[in-house]
Amino acid sequence: MKMKKQSIIVLAIVWMLVVVAAASSAITLSLMGVFSAENAPLVDALIRVSDNEFDTIKRYSRLEEVRQILSGQFYHELDDDALMQGAIDGMMRAADDVYTFYYTPEDRLKSIEQTQGEYEGVGLVMSMNKDGQLIVLRVYANTPAEKAGIRPGDQITMVNGVDIKELGESQMNTVSTMIAEGDRLVKMEVERDGKTIPISVEKSVIHVERALSRMLDDQIGYIAIYEFQGSDVEDFNRSLKELKDQGMKALVIDVRDNPGGLLEDVVTISDTLLPKGLLVYIEDRAGRRESYYSNESALDIPIAVLVNGSSASASEILAGAVQDFDAGIVVGTTTYGKGIVQTLIPFPDDGAAMQLTTAVYYTPKGRAIHGIGIEPDVVVETPKDLTRLDMELHPELDTQLTRAAELLRKEIQ
Repeated sequence: MKMKKQSIIVLAIVWMLVVVAAASSAITLSLMGVFSAENAPLVDALIRVSDNEFDTIKRYSRLEEVRQILSGQFYHELDDDALMQGAIDGMMRAADDVYTFYYTPEDRLKSIEQTQGEYEGVGLVMSMNKDGQLIVLRVYANTPAEKAGIRPGDQITMVNGVDIKELGESQMNTVSTMIAEGDRLVKMEVERDGKTIPISVEKSVIHVERALSRMLDDQIGYIAIYEFQGSDVEDFNRSLKELKDQGMKALVIDVRDNPGGLLEDVVTISDTLLPKGLLVYIEDRAGRRESYYSNESALDIPIAVLVNGSSASASEILAGAVQDFDAGIVVGTTTYGKGIVQTLIPFPDDGAAMQLTTAVYYTPKGRAIHGIGIEPDVVVETPKDLTRLDMELHPELDTQLTRAAELLRKEIQ
């Protein structure tokens, strides 16, 4: 889950290398006997640094040394920009966190396009599971991915000849970039039921609705929230109004397979549903706390929240708040357990950015769920041979939705 963009001043590696070069130049001047009273102010300006700065110079001098050797002695000419990008990527990987990575300007542009809800692609929502496998969470309707036969639950193993396993967990954003920037025809391999299936998908412009709704029997409303970003708040509010206008008496909120999104968005949606009080708070490594609250207005009807093992981050904030407020019932299976918060730091000079994990979040009652998840109030499994798409096409087969509707029906009768 990403927090609101923050602008900070970053000490760039390039600056460090310039300081190294300056210090080296000063030493050279001294050795050549150029260090005299006449040029002393210049040399002094070049080499006067604080203890902390000097420690930084020493720490990064090896990086510059390696770069110079590679640039000068490798058997063919290397691109300095590519070397620097490799150094940055290596630093990101060393954090050993799947949610900490660097966006090139191109990556960042594609990410913004997808967040806004209209982009060129194939129509998939993907996420790495706890085993490091890239899993299809959702296939949007009427998209190239749906027409090509990709299903929720498929494991993507190959994209345009690149083995996904070789990329590693921290490179998941690279897959989206490969799809976005590659040829119009995307060649993929997926694993399904132990079989490897080659699939070719032709890209097109994808328009994404983040929330969809319908009215179930007995005036029970249903809203599925697919991601907490883009037009999600607008789509949710529109869906809620339409259901209210139809005389809704209870509401099912479906965040199954929702991988999360923006903290601000889930707070806004939770505020619409819950009475006045603490919704969630986050805490960084220094113990600094930031709390988010709802106001007095609330949706005064019975609520059920559907969750599963792929409900993560912002989805878990919503489910945890509903539980802690005792404002509804959570139905399904234990959630993913992503209880950490990411911050996006942009680099305005070229449009690049980095995302890093900066805090842990807690439910209103102080529960930290990272690596644990939210345990539903009512545990209901789904048939293993059914995909999410199957259940959307045939709601009567959706055991979790059926159970949630039964529980709500008892409250409104």
